[in-house]
Amino acid sequence: NKINALRVVQKINSDFKASLKSFVRVSKAWGISPVLMTQFSRFTLQDSFVRSLYYEQKQFLSYEEFIKLYELANNVVREVALEEGVVLIDLDKSIEKSSKYIYDAVHLNTAGSELVADIIASKLHDSFPGNFILK
Repeated sequence: NKINALRVVQKINSDFKASLKSFVRVSKAWGISPVLMTQFSRFTLQDSFVRSLYYEQKQFLSYEEFIKLYELANNVVREVALEEGVVLIDLDKSIEKSSKYIYDAVHLNTAGSELVADIIASKLHDSFPGNFILK
């Protein structure tokens, strides 16, 4: 189990990071300004509903290990955005980890969809002045 978790950590830190950097650099080479986003979720140690959903499926990682890996992946997105100088929309830090916005582990309800749309629209408007008009 620990070996599997370590392999996933290595893959996130190497392959996932390299893939994101490649995506950003190819985008820039074609004159495209990429925007990276972290993934919101309800994955917390305290959320018994999400924990039960997790264990309904056969898992090779504990819920705690999975949360750490999920956080690691979001941190890689943040690092790449900073290192490559591209816009980051940090939905993970912007969306409350609760049923108020997320109805299961990772899917938005209506309030969450509206909030995410507002966050993305505002960030794009601020990051690319003149290209996006807010209504």
